[in-house]
Amino acid sequence: MDYTFENLKRDLSIGHEIEFSYSDRRFSITNTPAGWSLAEYYKEEIEIFPSHQDLL
Repeated sequence: MDYTFENLKRDLSIGHEIEFSYSDRRFSITNTPAGWSLAEYYKEEIEIFPSHQDLL
């Protein structure tokens, strides 16, 4: 199954959270009370965005 950018946009718009790998690194996109976060596993730095559209 190919997972497209359109699939990602749809899934985030209905509230799904995503875990993925990129360049042998693991990341997550999570909906938090502060906004949508983009985080790399095992790192303390987290980027917060007001909406999933801003994150994308």
